Amino acid sequence: MRCITYVLLAIFLMSPQVLADQVFKWTDAQGKTYYSTQPRNPNDSPTKLPYVQKENIDKRIQKIKLDTPPNCLNHGNEDCSKGPDTDGSVICSDGYRDAVLPFRFYCLETKLRAEMFLLADKAKKRISFSKSAIPKDPTKLHGIEIAVRNTTSVAAQKVIVEFHIPEPNTAGMRIQELRASGPEKIEPYGLASYTLVFNHSAYRLRQRELRQGRYKISCHNCR
Repeated sequence: MRCITYVLLAIFLMSPQVLADQVFKWTDAQGKTYYSTQPRNPNDSPTKLPYVQKENIDKRIQKIKLDTPPNCLNHGNEDCSKGPDTDGSVICSDGYRDAVLPFRFYCLETKLRAEMFLLADKAKKRISFSKSAIPKDPTKLHGIEIAVRNTTSVAAQKVIVEFHIPEPNTAGMRIQELRASGPEKIEPYGLASYTLVFNHSAYRLRQRELRQGRYKISCHNCR
């Protein structure tokens, strides 16, 4: 509401009639401020108006362009096969060398994002993971699936996906690391699935442990 009031005030103050006439200002008992070209009573005196300047949008856009560091957007994107430039930046596909993007960040490191699902025991149905989705009897679960997406143009190497389950014991809290099966490499902008099948006969999974469990993803060139 305050933003709308300011916008309306700016339009009011910039109108030709307001620029020509005196403007009076007062505040009511509720703290609301009013502006008018007519005084509320004969003792009211005109107020000083804030200076309103219209910004030149074209100059603003030009300034943003000048302040933006050069990159390879208009030069065919980055070409990581050319290796780093002498200053450690990338070289563009058309040979442009004045880009300031760091080679290591764009050509050597990758970033992964993941989402976890529960797998129903019978139909192996994928259920989005949430605490409310965990059954009271976890033995009805076939396992979990972690979908991992590579969000960069660099392949992820030596990917490891684990599910960590806290286990209280006499010495305190121990973390059991269960490794999920899946590919060691995820291609640029690729998606890979990692599955952990529960062996209920070897390990009795409890609901509390599944609620407290967390997955961990690592790779050789992750950032």
